Amino acid sequence: MKKMLLFIPMLFVICDETYAMGIRSVLRQIGPGPFLAAWVGGFIVFIGALLSYVAISYGIYLLAKKYEPSLHPAWSWIPVANVYPVVKISKQPLWWIAVILLSGFIPVVWGIVTLAALIFIYHKISERCGKWAGTTALMVFFSVITFPWLGLSVNKKDTQIAWFLGVAALIVSITGSIVIGTGALGGFLKMAQNPGLIREIKTEMMKEMNKNPAMREQMKELQTQLEQNNNTPSATTPTAWKSTAEVQ
Repeated sequence: MKKMLLFIPMLFVICDETYAMGIRSVLRQIGPGPFLAAWVGGFIVFIGALLSYVAISYGIYLLAKKYEPSLHPAWSWIPVANVYPVVKISKQPLWWIAVILLSGFIPVVWGIVTLAALIFIYHKISERCGKWAGTTALMVFFSVITFPWLGLSVNKKDTQIAWFLGVAALIVSITGSIVIGTGALGGFLKMAQNPGLIREIKTEMMKEMNKNPAMREQMKELQTQLEQNNNTPSATTPTAWKSTAEVQ
């Protein structure tokens, strides 16, 4: 086991170099368009998510300021921790926090239970704000707009900023998703038009690996360590690695 741990870093280096070779090969075959779209679209989606987070946290902060003034304002802005003021505003027991946070770690059935818990909590918040039942549905599906709108309205402030933040976050997120989808569709169409493209990429990767003396030496060393660890020639070493390591 100790011997195996020694060459794990080397394995990561080889995988990283192989990944880079694969990216270069794909770029040469289908062009930079899909990758550029993925990077640009991902950045736009990140900005949209950031705007959404600011809008929702701002709404939680305003609601806590109105109904739970004893809470420190920082609770509303800390990721994950801002579930605490939400539960406090809804006037529910604190064990509801565990139910909400476990949604990401427990199978689908519990996810449904958590969704039901969120709907109930949102309903209690809308009731406390004196709003009608439809506000609960808006909080579930359009929380990026509804939370800041509720916070501003109960504090008797202009709600225009809520619409500005929420709509901007939605538009930016949708735009980023469209950019990513367009790039992915373009890449798939190019691959569909050339059925042998995958084989060409694999061939090009093998040629590039064969031209890399450093990687050949690393693969040889890794193969040797595997064989020494098992005291027999390694039967599990990938064929592509063996053939590449043997190329002189």
